[in-house]
Amino acid sequence: MSNLLISILTGLGGMFGYGASDFLASQVTRRIGNIKTIFWEQFIAVFVIGAVLLFVPVDFHFELILLPLGILLAIVYMVAFGTYYKGFEVGNVSVISPIVNSYAWISVLIAHFLFNQRLEGLQIAGIILIVLGVVLVSVQLDKIKTKKVLLVKGLPYALVASLAFGIVPPLYEQIVERMDFLFASFLSTVIASILVFVYSRIMRIKLGLKKEGGKTQLQLFIIAVLTLFATVSVGYGYSVGDSIIVAPVSSGLTVVTVVLAVVFLKERLKLNQIIGIIITVGGIVLTGLA
Repeated sequence: MSNLLISILTGLGGMFGYGASDFLASQVTRRIGNIKTIFWEQFIAVFVIGAVLLFVPVDFHFELILLPLGILLAIVYMVAFGTYYKGFEVGNVSVISPIVNSYAWISVLIAHFLFNQRLEGLQIAGIILIVLGVVLVSVQLDKIKTKKVLLVKGLPYALVASLAFGIVPPLYEQIVERMDFLFASFLSTVIASILVFVYSRIMRIKLGLKKEGGKTQLQLFIIAVLTLFATVSVGYGYSVGDSIIVAPVSSGLTVVTVVLAVVFLKERLKLNQIIGIIITVGGIVLTGLA
């Protein structure tokens, strides 16, 4: 199997995993807050991937120099999700989503200029279509009535989240190229859980779930599994393929989130969203034809 095909397939894995988890997380976050959601998502994932490591062959060797890089990755990852979820809490979704989900451009630029990864002509065209399609799917035109919508409180969170999400793929790629991607996923979830726990103690945020119903607890478990699946998928893609392809494909997660909203919440697709889905799929196909 070629590196290009692996990059696309693992990117699709990330797209479906992150897209489905976002669909659930958007509901849970409004009930219990962004920090509690992130903590339990990561904490549950530690035990899930820990169980997986007991039954699959894994190389536990890693260079000590990767530890600070892993801590940096976990911090950036938590900042990305924390500001993303916070943006949904306080801001307008029609502004937050298109800004955050255009992060692929940042990943592509970093991979190209810092790590010397290159794209073919069709791949460039495909990635442009993917990013354009994602933005079209994310935008809710009926809610954008005036330019004042750009001044909503959630905008700073969206900008920070987009930058952080854009940094994660090339940074994560540098780690999984030097150690087993499954072990890297395990360590990143452990570090992330510890960091969020420490932050919650400092900010005096309660993490208990006793007052939450069984539905919320089940959703948190599913979110953790879906996010972990996506993380492992793109992690393998980064270790074998190229982040310059994996990141843009996985950024199509909004398509999955919107489709799930249509199926389960009976939301109606707007014309721009339909066009966006078609363009995104076309971009993925075009990238694969290169």
